[in-house]
Amino acid sequence: MYKSFGPLSIAIAWLALGLLVYQARGDKTKTFSKIAAADRRAYMRMAILQSIIFPMYFIFIVAWFVPTFHLPVLFTVLNGLASLALLVAAWVPDTGGVKAKIHGAAAYPAYGFFIPILVYMATCSMVGSFARIFSGLAATYMLIGGSYLLFAPKARQHVLPIQALFLLSFHASILFSAYLRV
Repeated sequence: MYKSFGPLSIAIAWLALGLLVYQARGDKTKTFSKIAAADRRAYMRMAILQSIIFPMYFIFIVAWFVPTFHLPVLFTVLNGLASLALLVAAWVPDTGGVKAKIHGAAAYPAYGFFIPILVYMATCSMVGSFARIFSGLAATYMLIGGSYLLFAPKARQHVLPIQALFLLSFHASILFSAYLRV
């Protein structure tokens, strides 16, 4: 039963993110959070959906993923911290001032937690070869993409596709690990 929570939470997330991309109307300079924060209905929709998605994802990790792949407690802790931080970021909109600082203090470390999570998956012998390679490539992309966003001023012009690829590569790594044993 819990195995289905992973793909279900990811599918709901991408439906909601797809609506935000549509709402952005080609503006690649804003993050998902900035797009949602600009419209109260979009912000509330994302906050409510993420209040469902993140607990569902974490139950999938704790009840199925970790026991199936014999992953260490630190893997669970990192997923829990990332989920909790993204939930805080969902409920504190990126609207400037103190809220923007709180939002960033939650969101940026959450993305940072993705890298060691992916490294665990890339080095787990219980995970299929394709998923291990993909997870390693995803972690590498996140290091390069994160560095690009932090250190290249022009990178902010393309933050939405970079962020989307961060999430897509992370989610694909989870799904490939769960469902591909090759």
